[in-house]
Amino acid sequence: MLGQAERCVLREAKPSAVRAHAWQAERAATLCAAHGWGGRCAPPCTLVSLYAAKSRENPPCNDPRRPPHPSPDARATGELLARAAAASRTGGSEPARPEWRGKTVRVRSFVDDGFWVRAHFALSHGLWASLRGLPFFVHLHANSSCAARRPCDAYRQTPVERMVELSCAMGWYITEGVMGGRMSSYPETWASALAYRARNSALVAAWVRVRADLRALADAEWRRIVPAGARVIGAHLRGTDKFVAAKVAPDMYFGLLDAFLRRGGAHERLIFLATDDESYQRAVVQRYGARRVRQLNDGKVQRAVGAGAIWRDHGGSDAHGKGVEVLLDTLLLSKCDFVLKSASAVSEFALYFNPMLHNDSYDFNIPDNPPPRWLTS
Repeated sequence: MLGQAERCVLREAKPSAVRAHAWQAERAATLCAAHGWGGRCAPPCTLVSLYAAKSRENPPCNDPRRPPHPSPDARATGELLARAAAASRTGGSEPARPEWRGKTVRVRSFVDDGFWVRAHFALSHGLWASLRGLPFFVHLHANSSCAARRPCDAYRQTPVERMVELSCAMGWYITEGVMGGRMSSYPETWASALAYRARNSALVAAWVRVRADLRALADAEWRRIVPAGARVIGAHLRGTDKFVAAKVAPDMYFGLLDAFLRRGGAHERLIFLATDDESYQRAVVQRYGARRVRQLNDGKVQRAVGAGAIWRDHGGSDAHGKGVEVLLDTLLLSKCDFVLKSASAVSEFALYFNPMLHNDSYDFNIPDNPPPRWLTS
């Protein structure tokens, strides 16, 4: 049922050294150099590395166009989640290969990238571990913001000799395509968007937990800024930190926002705006007015000014506060009746948290995304 991905696992000559196509290994190394992600795994910890297959070797088992994970159909996802649960329950005593018996995958270290990339690494590691019948857990290193509160220490009793960690390049290799199914970050067709959003929603429901106090904060903020019964269209505009796909300027959103607001009816219609870019925020508020545009903390959040991405600001800014704001924006987007978005992990996770939005959203970076049903009804 898990197809080629499982066959590749069984054919690995050395499970701790994974072969990839040369361009994949080079791309993973480039991403690693730019963004990081790696632990301090030394023997007896088992480090899984990535290397480029040489021309004299048999070609790598994996499809060069796809990430090395099972297809995102519902049956395969169900089997993966069942394997993950069994591995957690048995401590990895029945892995796909005997070399892994009793091992546990540790997801750790810091990645210099956007907030939700960390969660994507957890999902990709979970996919990798579950396919092999291994349990996994997340344990960030001492430089992470979790260190001060030490919530990760519950796992410290796991012996080092049972640990498996993926190298930086290996981590980036398996994370490519987790959102969109190709060796790139985001879905490029409507069919792949639906398939991967369904799969990732199931993984998020099983493996991702937002702290109760932050969920309560999001619920309270929604009640504060959105009157009961109002219909809300979420607009996520990604500006300064967008570099993987083409930027979508505010005026591209205006036609659909206008159409949504014109529908009127018995219920008040509002816009919930989430953006990293101060100029984008200003453009939307100037067009629709502050009364119709609702924002987290009434717009008093940290945003980028100029061309620099806000997550690249490592100066005196409040890193934890920025993370909380991104998380709250994501949760508030997930509460909207419809979401307008471009390629972004923030709005993708909003859809993962609320699967009803898979069909009630419009992504400007997906050429064949159907128009909103309310546009013609």
